[in-house]
Parts: sequence; structure tokens; C-alpha cells
Amino acid sequence: MSSRLSPLQRFDNAAQPHGGRPQSSLRLSCSRLEKIRFLLVGAGVFVVDFSLFLILTNLLELQFMLARSIAFLIAVVVSWLVNRNWTFSGRLAQPKLKQLTKSLSVAIAAASMNLLTFYTVNTVLFERVANLTVANFIGFALGVLAGLIVNWLGANYWTFNNIESQQ
Repeated sequence: MSSRLSPLQRFDNAAQPHGGRPQSSLRLSCSRLEKIRFLLVGAGVFVVDFSLFLILTNLLELQFMLARSIAFLIAVVVSWLVNRNWTFSGRLAQPKLKQLTKSLSVAIAAASMNLLTFYTVNTVLFERVANLTVANFIGFALGVLAGLIVNWLGANYWTFNNIESQQ
């Protein structure tokens, strides 16, 4: 039977006890496959996010915080759609309005952490780094990392958590 499964499905089943049946406890609420998918989505969204930021700052010459905010908002929408339809598609769905509200809350928290980190790092590095592009990239990368942590925790344990594990 396992020979009919894709390599990712076999990997996922091997990572889960009881023959690949999903666990409902909070501690085991995510599989290795979900983690890999979440990171792949994050990597793709990072490319989209940073590319948009560069286009907005360098080609359209927008102020860096405005450009960062616009790029981030677009990245949040792309991330939510892909995670909802691919990364966490195997979980029991919550009512759409409830899940949307949770997703927006997590996005706001992640955006706040991302932008605060970005702004703080750029402010600190502004006078210390001769190349403003380097300062922007360091602030951008650290902001994305801070937002990723908040987004993962919120997405995995709250927004896309199985209904049965919330009772």
C-alpha cells in the first residue's frame, strides 16, 4: 500500500505514529510535511515580499516604510492563501469567518513584529552601516524572521488547528 503513496506522503506517514493517522493533541498538531510545506511557502513568499520591496523602493522610489508595508501586506495574502489551501489543507476546517478572523489577527501580530523589527534594525544601523541597501536587507531579513515565528505559532496552534483539538 505504501508504494502507491508519493514520496512526500510516505515521509509524512513515517513521521507520524499509528500508520500516519493525524494526532489531535496540541503538542503533536503538526506533521513534518506541514513544517516542510510551511517553510517552502515562507521561502517563496520571502522572494515575493523582498522583490516587491526592491521594486517599490528602487524603481518607484517609495519611502522605505511605505514600500515595506505594501510588500508585506501582499505577502500576507499570498501566504494565507497558500497555507490554507496547501500546507494545512488536511486539517479539519473551522467555519470560514472564524478562521478568517483568526488569520487576520495572526497577520496583524506578525506584521507588527516584522515591521517593528525592520524599523528598529534600520534605525540602529542607519548611522553605523555605510551602505543603506545592506542596512535595509539586514532589517528586512530580521523582520521576516520575527514575523515568521509569530506567524508559525499562530497558524499552527490557533488559525489552522484541528477543531477537535480545541475542545
